[in-house]
Amino acid sequence: MLSFLHGSDFHLSASFAHSSLREIAIKRRNDIWRSVESLFELAKMKEVDFIFLTGDLFNEEYFTLSEMKRLVDLFNLIPEINIIITPGNHDPYRQDSLWTVVKMPDHVFLFKNERIEKLEFPKADIYGIAFENQHFKKENLLDNLLLNEEKINILAIHGDVYDPDSPYLSIDRKELKKYPFDYIALGHIHKPAAADSRTMYPGSIEPLDFGEKGAHGVIYGEIEDGVLRTERISLSKSVFLEHVFTIDNSFNYYELEGELSEIKKNYSNKVYLRLILEGSLSKEYEIDMESLKEQLGGFFEYIEIIDNISQEYDVEKIYELNRSNLIGLFIDEIKMRKEDPASKIALQVGLEALIEHGEK
Repeated sequence: MLSFLHGSDFHLSASFAHSSLREIAIKRRNDIWRSVESLFELAKMKEVDFIFLTGDLFNEEYFTLSEMKRLVDLFNLIPEINIIITPGNHDPYRQDSLWTVVKMPDHVFLFKNERIEKLEFPKADIYGIAFENQHFKKENLLDNLLLNEEKINILAIHGDVYDPDSPYLSIDRKELKKYPFDYIALGHIHKPAAADSRTMYPGSIEPLDFGEKGAHGVIYGEIEDGVLRTERISLSKSVFLEHVFTIDNSFNYYELEGELSEIKKNYSNKVYLRLILEGSLSKEYEIDMESLKEQLGGFFEYIEIIDNISQEYDVEKIYELNRSNLIGLFIDEIKMRKEDPASKIALQVGLEALIEHGEK
């Protein structure tokens, strides 16, 4: 039997410069390190034969020499396990890259070229390819390989099997199907996914933003007598969630608080919440969003509020106060029309213009 862990897309030293999370970037970078450390602890506990790390382990523009040394120190914690690395578009292998500055331990194997290569081990042949630059395209990617079907064959690669126009190594799934690989370890896509039963993305080990909701971690696999068994194992220290709450004039703060409290109970890890407020309120009803965010912040590691609430005039109340003037006549005119979305919009826009004019 051959056993393995498959991880990818750590993005150590991600800047979060263009993220809503940039003010807590240091905290997020530390969470990524904690998740990566958990991978190596899990590998030691399960005594796997291989760890496949399929690219974008770090962001080269921000990753430092001391951080590379820290990563190699992690490798050195498990000298008995073979570590296979396929550099990706954020951590390409070049002669001037950090991959070449720190000496890699003997049990760490890097693919270094933009052409398919093979590593031979007693239990398996491992094939892989590396990015040498940020963008990479290649036809006939596998170069008419001849696999030794007496052994286990695994392909490790960073690329995109979903977008045929991707500049980040588009991979033709039809080409992959020609080869009897026992497992195809992919990287690049941050959402955990499976192109088929043997072709898998573990996703980013730690979710980076609200585009990466749900559990994240690694894939554990076993191959025995030609049968592949896999299991996704969550390692992430954080989870990103979105929650929609509908508001009207009967809004009850404690109802919202109770609902969010119940959500938090379902997670033992840190929760980053995007609260989306929908519904409608009368113009007279105002919610201080900053105050609301501050009050709810104690429940979560981070919270942001998206205000999609529409504010409308209380037509019946305004009509009762303005039956005999221009505003009342305008409301009567609109009510005589067919009730549809256009009439509703016209009513609100017209009231706003009349009321503002009357206040001047």
